[in-house]
Amino acid sequence: MLQTIRDRASGWIAYAIVLLISVPFALWGVNHYLDGGGKQVAAEVGGTSISIQAFARAYREQQMRLEQAFGGKLPSGLNSQTIKQMVLRRLVRDAVFHEAATGAGYQVTDKELLDQLAQYPVFKVDGKFSKTRYEQVLHAQAMVPLQFEGRLRRAIATAQLQGGIQQTAFSTPHQAEQLLRLRDEQRELSFSIIPASRYADSVKVNAKAVKAYYHRHKSDYMTAEKVKLAYLRLDVAGLEKDVKVSDNELRNYFQTHQAQFEQPERATARSIVVDLVSESQGEAAVRLRGIAEGLKKGDSFASLARRYSQAANAKQGGALGEITRGDLPNQVASALFALKPGQVTPPIKVNQKVYRLKLEALHKAAEPSFEAIKAQVKTAYVQFIAQRQFNDEAQRLADLTYKNPGSLEPAAKALGLKVENTGWLTREGGGQGVGANAKVLQAAFSTEVLNNGSNSQPLQLGQHEVVVVRALEHKTPEQKPLDEVRAAIRRVLAKQAADKQAEKVGKALIADLNSGKSLAGVAPGGKSSVHVLGWVGRQGAKDIPASVVTAAFQLPAPASGKSGAGGVRLNNGNYAIFEITGVKRPEPDAKQVGMVQGQLAHLFGQVELQVVYQALERADKVKVYPNNLNF
Repeated sequence: MLQTIRDRASGWIAYAIVLLISVPFALWGVNHYLDGGGKQVAAEVGGTSISIQAFARAYREQQMRLEQAFGGKLPSGLNSQTIKQMVLRRLVRDAVFHEAATGAGYQVTDKELLDQLAQYPVFKVDGKFSKTRYEQVLHAQAMVPLQFEGRLRRAIATAQLQGGIQQTAFSTPHQAEQLLRLRDEQRELSFSIIPASRYADSVKVNAKAVKAYYHRHKSDYMTAEKVKLAYLRLDVAGLEKDVKVSDNELRNYFQTHQAQFEQPERATARSIVVDLVSESQGEAAVRLRGIAEGLKKGDSFASLARRYSQAANAKQGGALGEITRGDLPNQVASALFALKPGQVTPPIKVNQKVYRLKLEALHKAAEPSFEAIKAQVKTAYVQFIAQRQFNDEAQRLADLTYKNPGSLEPAAKALGLKVENTGWLTREGGGQGVGANAKVLQAAFSTEVLNNGSNSQPLQLGQHEVVVVRALEHKTPEQKPLDEVRAAIRRVLAKQAADKQAEKVGKALIADLNSGKSLAGVAPGGKSSVHVLGWVGRQGAKDIPASVVTAAFQLPAPASGKSGAGGVRLNNGNYAIFEITGVKRPEPDAKQVGMVQGQLAHLFGQVELQVVYQALERADKVKVYPNNLNF
């Protein structure tokens, strides 16, 4: 849902849309009936049960997606409990809409299912749906076609119901115009900074204040909590070393997985891409006309790409290197692979972009012999066997460490693994190897591991690595003595006092500004300390404190011929005072109005969908079983 918005909106409008849609989700769960035990399910939605197994699988998948999105290290706010809530919320939402779609008689025909399958690039070979490739991909995910197609039918039916609700929403041109005027508003702005350091020397901090602060903030002056872990690690790389293969096994694997080793039809090509969203209709037309005239005159395609293309490869003359059909939008790929070397495609419009491609060379699909790629086949086969063994042993690891929660030894003995130890770890990290992993740290300080003394659930550190940890030693936080932190507290109190004095002075100067004095006249450093910015938009500009721009646009617009003044404390403790001497709101053009009107309609559709969801959710009497999710 949020991805769709991201594709259709940009800038602060996109953030506003995401915020508005997120608010109702933040309240999720308030009205749910929480059942402490009994049934072995994650949740019940009307007549649908969400099994613990389905929840656990969805949780692992979401965890992997988030790790990939954040480069392997999750932000501090995304702990396992937060991810579980996200996953459960999504599964319940899907179940609610599935119940509604089923009750309303929504059905998916075989043709609709096949059409949808044909759209997935991952199932294509040479631009066409491949049954062999389809089955290989599902097999790698431990799924069978019947299972996947059942899920897909359900998803399509639910999407039809949701689409029917969302597409009834609309917005008016007036709403879009008002939003654009606010978005593009500019204010003539000047500001001056009152440094808190100016008052630092006059601040006196006595011992009594230091002692009082220490007793009020004792929790801020504690030693770090520490834990040492024992762990078992299972990884595919370790299993690959023990895989023994024969020529017959490799040949059989090659015969049954030939599609995996086929080299698809490839093209060496160049591209010119014009983005119809990033500039006005007139500017795009001039760009497209320049490309057409240049090609007609015989200008080199590479030089035209450098001059006109808005793609990332423009500086390289639009060079794409060797590409397959799957690397391009279907319509563009069909046009390119139908050319002869040296020919150029006509303009092709896809998703608000216009493409022109030149074919430089065409390379036919190849089916290499076993002998030619024997080493490649061996690598693939070893990985296949090791991955299969990894999947089996990962499940055994999970079973054994769950059945023996107080020790890692039974699992280590059964799987031939070595119990290893970490050094001291803190919640902030600082460990080495496994101890530096964010998921390991979350597990190390979880109730399950730290307080209950149990083995953790299997932690997937990557697609091919799993660990289980347990606490060996634990050091609780201890109070630091006052003498150790006295100097630090003195600095904190001195800084706070200086910051307050700067703000006090700033507010007095704002009163002077509002009485008719100029900023140059009241600024402590005189005219030389005033930063005259001129016209500034809501997005700010380089070297301008963002908080100054935000505060300036939060003030009511001054009347024509009048000025406005305000102030804001900066992150470093300094205080900024500013003066607004003008406001202008440009009239939006028709293209912008139409685009934003569509974005608003999409937003309103999402809000209407949320309202419908909340009504359906109440009717379905959702029950959540939180005690069953502590794995």
